[in-house]
Amino acid sequence: MKITCEMLQAGTRKAVEHGVLPRRSYMEDLATNAEIMQEILTAALEAHPEQSKGSKLSGHAEAVLNAD
Repeated sequence: MKITCEMLQAGTRKAVEHGVLPRRSYMEDLATNAEIMQEILTAALEAHPEQSKGSKLSGHAEAVLNAD
């Protein structure tokens, strides 16, 4: 299963709602927050390998992580 941009956005939104990530971030922190969410989502998918089948980022999600 690929980690999509929508998955990153939803995870980040919930993390902000629960105080895990700050509500207001500097521009340079956005990429770091996206990387954190990608690692969290990857770990969650690896916990259920029969569903993840080698979790990879979608092209758009990867672009979000690599944007500077």
